[in-house]
Amino acid sequence: MGIPLDGGGDGRVGSARDNSTGGTVSKLQLDDSDSSSLMSLVSTLVPVLIYTAVCLLIFWALRRRSLRVYSPRTILKDFFSHEKCAPLPKGWLDWVKPFWAIPDTEILNRSSLDAYLFLRYLKVLSLICFVGCCITWPTLMAIHANGTGGLSQLDRITIGNVQNPGIFFVHAIIAWIFFGFILFTIYRECIYYINLRHAYLLSPYYSKRLSSRTVMFSCVPPKYQDAARLRKLFGDTVKNVWIPRDTSDLERLVKERDETALRLEKAEIRLIKMANKRRNKQLKAAVAAATAEPEPISSPSSSGGSERSDDAEKGYPYHESTTLPDVNGSVAAQWLGASERPYHRPLANFFRRVDTIKWTRNRIKALTHQINKLRRGFLKGDGRRLPAAFVEFSSQADAERAYQTLAHNRPLHMSPRYIGIRPDEVVWSSVRMRWFERIVRGFLMRAIVTAAIVFWSIPSAIVGTVSNIKFLANLFPFLAWIAELPGPVTGIISGLLPALALSFLMAIVPWLLRGKSLFLS
Repeated sequence: MGIPLDGGGDGRVGSARDNSTGGTVSKLQLDDSDSSSLMSLVSTLVPVLIYTAVCLLIFWALRRRSLRVYSPRTILKDFFSHEKCAPLPKGWLDWVKPFWAIPDTEILNRSSLDAYLFLRYLKVLSLICFVGCCITWPTLMAIHANGTGGLSQLDRITIGNVQNPGIFFVHAIIAWIFFGFILFTIYRECIYYINLRHAYLLSPYYSKRLSSRTVMFSCVPPKYQDAARLRKLFGDTVKNVWIPRDTSDLERLVKERDETALRLEKAEIRLIKMANKRRNKQLKAAVAAATAEPEPISSPSSSGGSERSDDAEKGYPYHESTTLPDVNGSVAAQWLGASERPYHRPLANFFRRVDTIKWTRNRIKALTHQINKLRRGFLKGDGRRLPAAFVEFSSQADAERAYQTLAHNRPLHMSPRYIGIRPDEVVWSSVRMRWFERIVRGFLMRAIVTAAIVFWSIPSAIVGTVSNIKFLANLFPFLAWIAELPGPVTGIISGLLPALALSFLMAIVPWLLRGKSLFLS
């Protein structure tokens, strides 16, 4: 059965090749001489190159100064010895070669497995992009450029310049080759990840950690929220059992104390600045008064002159005494009155004015007493137990065996399970969730993501149509004035603005998915 390549008279077939730009599915240009693809490319590249140059200049200028941002592992003491890195050269470009010479094993040893795999992910994407360009560009661009569509500028190397349907078999073959390379790369990376994970789990660095032998069970039913029952369930291989408790009240008090301490710090800094400003003003006035009224000449043997000369030799500023005057209370009271000190109006005090420094100090003292009292209660075993458990096993093999064992006969009970996680990696606010709450949240977030996928096509389609500005000007008469704008302006509108709008839309996706993961935990 033969398939007519000409479409059998169907007018829709071949519409992507009739005076179109970039192989779109409709006739976007009525005249090939009106092509603005080159102008759109230049209008897009020029701002991007300027922005890139500015970012590189800022990076080169701040890299040697802001070490806490660009090389924190070389100066901070919070990292362990095996996590610290050797500093790179501080020149403008002499650091590039040593940076690229860092082996992947160095990154794996000094950072986490996730960071190493993320860098490898970027390398794999770069490899796929490079191989794809090497496969498609030399072949397809040559075929498109020799087409008989009569397009000009950059439109000449697009699929719209090809009118012979038999040539499209080359596109299909190139697509099969490129897709086969992508499948081969993914298969190779899967095998590499399996071997890397086995080697990492068996390495002394990981196997000697407490987290490698500890399994976290979530959605634990009340019956098994007991250390003795868990030991009986998993056998003699259990070494320790920790059942977290509800610490929401303690977390609230600690958060309030931190906020109060920050308010106290800001008030103290503000008071110091105000007092120093008033002090400098008074000293300047005193110096001006002293210069306006000359002092009488006294004999060198006078006690005052000898004392003043001694002060000048010792270097005391403004001829001040070696000891501060006996000041009762704050030193700032010498220059500021009580009404000039920082103040605020708390809601609990019915918006009456209070001294911020005194109030925050008393509040921190009261909060510290309450926090210590709650902590002593938690150490004694008080507090409501949460539906989760951390079980430490004698060996890593026992922990892996318990991790892969079905611990409960009901679905989503004592599940999901996690192994090898550290305390700072746990979202403690989600530990309290029960199995039915997890199901409800899962369905809710899937519905939100599905709705976002459906409605996300609307702004994406709008962004796509903006790039075809001449088509919009011909379709909508009230936009005809856009086609009369100068070439660089239309190039920016059709080339740069859609790219910026699409980047903003894509920037919302990680934020949305990150919130989804925190909501589901």
